[in-house]
Amino acid sequence: MRRTALACVVLLLTALLPVACVGSGAPTSLPRQDSSSASAAAATILAPCGPAPSDWPAEKAAGLEAACHPTLPPLMGTPIPWLDSPYTGPQIAPSPSVDLESVYGPCDLSQVRLDFEGWGTQDVLGSVGWVVARTTGARVCLLRGLAKIELADSGGTVISTGMQGDGPLGPALLQPQMAPPNAAPTDGPLGPQFIPGYGYEEVRVSGSCGLASPAAALRVTLEGQAPVMLTIPALPASGCSAGGNVVLDWPFLSEQSPQPKILPPSWLFTQAEFPAQATVGQVMHFTVALQNHVDLPVSLDPCPIYTLRYALIDSGGREVGETALEYTLNCAGTKQIGPQSTLGFEMQLTVPADTPLGDSLVVWWWLGTSDSTSAPPMVKQPILLVAAKS
Repeated sequence: MRRTALACVVLLLTALLPVACVGSGAPTSLPRQDSSSASAAAATILAPCGPAPSDWPAEKAAGLEAACHPTLPPLMGTPIPWLDSPYTGPQIAPSPSVDLESVYGPCDLSQVRLDFEGWGTQDVLGSVGWVVARTTGARVCLLRGLAKIELADSGGTVISTGMQGDGPLGPALLQPQMAPPNAAPTDGPLGPQFIPGYGYEEVRVSGSCGLASPAAALRVTLEGQAPVMLTIPALPASGCSAGGNVVLDWPFLSEQSPQPKILPPSWLFTQAEFPAQATVGQVMHFTVALQNHVDLPVSLDPCPIYTLRYALIDSGGREVGETALEYTLNCAGTKQIGPQSTLGFEMQLTVPADTPLGDSLVVWWWLGTSDSTSAPPMVKQPILLVAAKS
């Protein structure tokens, strides 16, 4: 799976890892919604959220900036009331990931065949094409890294050399007996929909217009192998406004199964709104927003477990008296969070009556049980403790 725009790697590197918004200082209200020249080095890395090259047109730089700072969906409606439903079941261990390299060996590169498919789509970063890899060998194998990509004219003269974009590093899982591809991947809710069994190296070309000898091929070189010339269609005229002659490419990727139709809760962003202070011996109320930033629903069936952990920060800055509480989210009437939607959930915590005044309460909140070993979507907030008014 790859980014739909270069800098969306910021989301996909969480490539699937959960991400959270961390609050600090005074709480902010949750958002609501009312009714260039190419480099000669193939290994050059283009940072996804660094400053745009100086020769990029303004609209292209603005597109990069927008992709680097996506807007999360606003909170819809009234937060769902808190439910006093402590979780007493077993600790839920994360599903183990499969180490592909311990199961499959590397591909014999002399048996890898390459084809080009594109230019099917385009955005501010250029026209999108794909170098598609398949193996003619008899076994499943892994294709790691990326090929060297050079944009060439019909005579083989190199116009521009690819720069490596930042993102997932693969490897791609190639299956034997795959027919030559006949189309570029179509766009799905999570990005391009790869056909299992092939490896896909994304290639983006911007500019490269008005040349005396126009681009007609990609010169593709796998490590230790002779270059392969892949004929390409004419670059779309709409890409000429991008400026420069820039080629970007990414490592080979693959999918082992089609894209899902509904996602697990680990895809949710977490944001919380805490009070600036809490009263000793009383209930502290706060709100957690679970934000779905993709174009597929996220399942809340069964209702996920969340952990509320708190501790005190004493005058020496030490965390003491840590306590972890596990609850079942109150989602019996809400079985999913729709695409590009956010649901709020009311939360509460009773501050122990014997808590020393002047100390701060630090609170963590995340989806999952308290012994989660993977990095959970977590919010953490220090809160000043005060005495009850007499």
